[in-house]
Amino acid sequence: YLHVDPDAEVTESNETNNLATVAYTVRARPVNDDFEQREALPSGSANVPGRTVNATAQPGEPAHAGTAAHASIWFRWTPPATGYVTFRTQGSSFDTVLAAYRGGTLGALLEVASNDDVDAATTWSEIRFLALPEVSYALAVDGAAPAAGDGTLPGWFAPIDGPFVPNDLPPPGDW
Repeated sequence: YLHVDPDAEVTESNETNNLATVAYTVRARPVNDDFEQREALPSGSANVPGRTVNATAQPGEPAHAGTAAHASIWFRWTPPATGYVTFRTQGSSFDTVLAAYRGGTLGALLEVASNDDVDAATTWSEIRFLALPEVSYALAVDGAAPAAGDGTLPGWFAPIDGPFVPNDLPPPGDW
């Protein structure tokens, strides 16, 4: 209950009717809202859902692709071998920003790749980089303020010494 005028500062004919029922909803933050709670991604190719609604920016969080952080979620990915990787937010319901970092703490991150919109006609983002084995990469998905919503983070991994090259990716020399 919400008690209205609990100190009886407003004169009324009936002081006992100052209780009201107020409906409200508490919305939880995403579990991977903080850098320290990064969601682990499979080491090869993957397609994971994500939601930035009710996400926040942490103090000291870097700007992603030059855009101040405001509703980011975090993922952790370690490649199984040396190879090229592509992550994109195509199919997301909001204007996304995407970045990959190296580093074990939020204050010591080094940007590897970042993007805010693939081109002027889209609102999804894509990053590509050469990934090294045994290196853990931190991926941040955020929205161009004030955007937030539901999305997917598909990723494709192509080992340098392997035969797999996704059909929709250009050869590594074009990256």
